[in-house]
Amino acid sequence: MKIIALSILIISYLSSYSQTFSEDSNWEETIEFIKQNSSYINTDKEYASNVVFEITENSITFSYEILKKYKFTETLPLEKLHEVIIASAYLNLYTTDKDVMLIENGYRRPSKSSIELLVLNGMIRVNLYKAFKHLSNLAPEKRKEKKYYQEKSFTGTSEGYKIDGIKIGEWKYYYLNGALKMKGNYKNGQKIDDWVGYYPNGKKFLEGKYELIYTFDGDWGDLANYRSVGTWTSYWENGNVANEYECKGPAKLSTININIKNTKYDEHYTYPSGGFGKGEKVLAISYSIHCEKQEFIDIEKSVDNTGSFSRYGKWTHYNKDGQKSSEGSFNWKTNKHDGEWKYYYENGETRLVKEYKDGEHFRFWEQYLPDGNQILKDGNGVFKVFENNKMTFQSEYKNGGRDGVTTWYYDTGQIEESVLYKFDSSEPYGLRMEIISSFDIKGKERRKGTLKNGNGTWISYDENGKVSHITEYKNGIKVVSK
Repeated sequence: MKIIALSILIISYLSSYSQTFSEDSNWEETIEFIKQNSSYINTDKEYASNVVFEITENSITFSYEILKKYKFTETLPLEKLHEVIIASAYLNLYTTDKDVMLIENGYRRPSKSSIELLVLNGMIRVNLYKAFKHLSNLAPEKRKEKKYYQEKSFTGTSEGYKIDGIKIGEWKYYYLNGALKMKGNYKNGQKIDDWVGYYPNGKKFLEGKYELIYTFDGDWGDLANYRSVGTWTSYWENGNVANEYECKGPAKLSTININIKNTKYDEHYTYPSGGFGKGEKVLAISYSIHCEKQEFIDIEKSVDNTGSFSRYGKWTHYNKDGQKSSEGSFNWKTNKHDGEWKYYYENGETRLVKEYKDGEHFRFWEQYLPDGNQILKDGNGVFKVFENNKMTFQSEYKNGGRDGVTTWYYDTGQIEESVLYKFDSSEPYGLRMEIISSFDIKGKERRKGTLKNGNGTWISYDENGKVSHITEYKNGIKVVSK
């Protein structure tokens, strides 16, 4: 394919400059800026003179004279204006068919055609660069017909404008009952600027701002994404500020810091089991990850889950009869158990005291039988589990973790498995050191595996007595299960 390179040397000797280009300019303002600041040509020079710019939503036409007698007219289609580049004292406008720039002698060359403007005034050159770049971004909306759409989904309806199926301008979303759900602006199909989400009762739920970010992909060129920026604010239904979210840092290293402003006490939060809890709540919102693997506030997911919360601090749980069953603290960031929790019998007496770390079981510290007999104290003793008044499990404990013989039982009282554990400060249940014995429900010995001194295999069986999987251990820790 023949490469066409058109060069127009426009020499500008402007002695003064009255304005800078604003990227908030509309189509007409951008064209006027280009015309005004490209018309100061030194016609005494023997290069280009009588330069005229004609700009439509489809193209840029340059008319000019060389040596004051040769007239030329060249047109670049805005639809294919893919590159606007500043190089030295030049402003280069490139149009290509394939978004591919050839490298020749260390310089980028266009695969189709270009116009090269020599603008010696650096300030003018920079602002013209911004204007031409902005013009190429505005062209699609100017060139194509904007159509109004009303759309339906299982969560509600929405309305706004599209160009070639791409959302632009303000869009509004509604709940199924017709109440406003959220609203905000799009640019080239991406959320931008201020967005607001609402509760179904019309009260404000979440608000904040997005900005576009561009990343380069070798196969697709510049990709547009959006991210949350500045301070976002969430609200309880009564209008009180719930949390503030500080979105800071560059696109690839951005962080979101959450500042809890007001919690809300729930006197009777109902659980599926029929029981309920009492405690403080932190309003929760949703997050997503863009292609740069950075987290951003997702307003759509958030408003679809208005009222979601995380439990905060101390909570007390009750059974369906209103009797206290447990109490302890939650980590609001994970909405999981945190630290020490106490569990109670129906008569209100303590049954168990255990510790959680990162939402998972970590240590058993105290255990009492229904008759009040304490069998585990300060993490030392024997821990037992009963089902239908029959013991199904018991284990020797040290410092809150297994240390010694642990035994599982069938409902009949027959031993199922016995295993030797060793206490380890980093392992909640200790290290599995040796499989002592394994029996079927009739008391017949079966294959148990080779685990000894922390190394070897442990054979597990399903409820029908068939091998379900074989686990390999090394130094007391599981490494492979098959």
